[in-house]
Amino acid sequence: QLQANGRQVFHVPLTLFNDDTSGNSSQKWNKYESWSFTFAGLPFKKTQLQENTNFICTSKHASAIESTCIITDCLRELRKGILVYDVVLCEEVFVTASVLQILGDNPALSSIVSHTGLTSSTPCHFCNI
Repeated sequence: QLQANGRQVFHVPLTLFNDDTSGNSSQKWNKYESWSFTFAGLPFKKTQLQENTNFICTSKHASAIESTCIITDCLRELRKGILVYDVVLCEEVFVTASVLQILGDNPALSSIVSHTGLTSSTPCHFCNI
């Protein structure tokens, strides 16, 4: 409230999505790591529309983890809040955002959380399965 200084405050929960554009790990197929986000408050059918999917970044050389470091810095700033101009209200408003969930396919999310998978000798860190 102190940062908003009497302005309206809007909190926006986000859904992040990560995937590689090619399921192949071969350099021949030009694998790209891509990040995008949607607004988590939208109905599910609306989140699937192209106009509601917001591009964050894509890279042929940076891994999902490397991209996440930069995205995290931006999200920290959004969590603290930023002043933006609302054209509908014709005034400055204070906007904060937080990540509600991160979506992706199993291989992408496994690499992000450094999951070793079922092929490791002890896939669970707490017990020997």
